[in-house]
Amino acid sequence: MLTKEKLQLPYKSRLTKQRQILLNFLKNDYSHPTVEQVYQKLRQTMPHISLGTIYRNLKFLAQMGLIKELNLPDQISRFDGQKKDHDHFFCHVCKNIYDIPKYPLPKKHLRQSGDYLCGECRLYYFGICNQCRDKSPCLKINYKTMKVKIDRELCTSVATCIAVAPNTFELDDEGIAIIKNPKGDDEKTILQAAQSCPVNAILVYDDHGQQIHPPLK
Repeated sequence: MLTKEKLQLPYKSRLTKQRQILLNFLKNDYSHPTVEQVYQKLRQTMPHISLGTIYRNLKFLAQMGLIKELNLPDQISRFDGQKKDHDHFFCHVCKNIYDIPKYPLPKKHLRQSGDYLCGECRLYYFGICNQCRDKSPCLKINYKTMKVKIDRELCTSVATCIAVAPNTFELDDEGIAIIKNPKGDDEKTILQAAQSCPVNAILVYDDHGQQIHPPLK
C-alpha cells in the first residue's frame, strides 16, 4: 500500500483516506472509468461521498502523477491507475479503452529540435476491438486478399502505423507515411496499424474493392 512517507507529498497535499481508497480502486479496475462511473461504484460502500469529492480527488491524483487522466477526442475524461508504462486502444464501437504494450517509435522518425524538451509522449490507437469485430459479420475479413492504400492528404505524420507495423510502413522524405512492403507484416497486424491511425489516412479494401477501413458511414 502506498504511504505518505513513500510518496513524499507536501504537507498540504497529503494522501488522505479518500485518496488512498481511490488509488486502490483504480489500481484494481481496468475499465478506465469516468468520474461518474467511479462515483457510482464507490457510493455502494461510501454512501456519503459526493460526485464533486470524487472529481476533485481524481484531478488531484492525476496532477500528482499517481494516476493518468485520459483525454480522448470527443470523449469524457477517463482515469487509469496502472503504473506500468503503456498505450491505449479505443474501440469506436463499444467505446471501451484497452491497455496495450508501448511500441517504441523508430528513432530515425523522431525529428530532433533544440527548441523543444519532450517530457512525455502518449499514443492513443483508434479502431475496432476483437470482440466487436467478431460480433459483426461485415467485419469478418479475408486477410489474405485485402489491399491497403494511404491518403497522403490526410496523413499527419503521427507514425502510429510504423509503431504497429514497422516492416510495412515508413515515412518518406516529406514525413508522409508510405507502404515500403505490402507483405512486411502479417495481414492482421497491417489492419491494426490502419485502425491505429487517428485521422484514418490508411484505407483497407477487400478482394471485391469494398472499403473495410475506415468503416463507411
